[in-house]
Amino acid sequence: MLYTIALGLAATPLALPNDASVQVLLREGDTLSNGAVVSTFRDLTLADDGSWAAIVGDGLNRYVVVDGALSRSEGDPVLGGQISEFLEVEMARDGTVGGRYEVLLTGGDVERRVQIGVDVVLQEGQTLNTGPVGISGEVTTIRGFDFEGLEMSVRCQITPPGGSPTPCFLVGSIGGGSFTATGGYVSGDAVPGLADTFHSVFEDLDYGAGSRSSATALLDAPLSGLFGVVVDGVGVAESGGAGAAPGAARTSESRPRVRV
Repeated sequence: MLYTIALGLAATPLALPNDASVQVLLREGDTLSNGAVVSTFRDLTLADDGSWAAIVGDGLNRYVVVDGALSRSEGDPVLGGQISEFLEVEMARDGTVGGRYEVLLTGGDVERRVQIGVDVVLQEGQTLNTGPVGISGEVTTIRGFDFEGLEMSVRCQITPPGGSPTPCFLVGSIGGGSFTATGGYVSGDAVPGLADTFHSVFEDLDYGAGSRSSATALLDAPLSGLFGVVVDGVGVAESGGAGAAPGAARTSESRPRVRV
């Protein structure tokens, strides 16, 4: 199977497929500047002006490519160690690139970090004061993030002093090389608009214009199989609720997107 990243540009918002132009950005078999031959793609992300970023692989390592040029490689040195795995890349509407990656520390431990532009704004092992959502403590697991402008959402686990790792969905601001939580949910919280309680952000995060955020939440308990979509802190859909078609019911929610 041949893998290709392509960008489609429609002539009008309602253009038919044959009215659209397609630009191939990168394809399987292309060679990066370090000699790596591309064999896999993941996490394509776009800015308003058509700039793009993606994680690609050559079967041995993964690389971050921005507008077709190699940006970072697994094995690159960072503070305290080296990048051991790229997990996620996001591009804001203005072209700023953010990423989540694992670092193999000099002592042999592994930690995950979130970097926006040149700043690491969140990393496992740091203490995060999330008073606005009722929990503070050590960040023990970072599972996902998204950002737009100076706003970021993150799904993570926080371990309060003497407590256990607690799933959280946090929103807040980024600046000065740090993330400040201003809201969100902690496992067990009630979510306005949803019948069940919040457990963890299970699927995905997204930020739209004007700092509008969305997330797919795992509700009630890890094994309940119940899901809901939360937009700007309010539940808008959940498992068992009415579906789009008459008489239909929702069974799952996945990959929410905010577009305003």
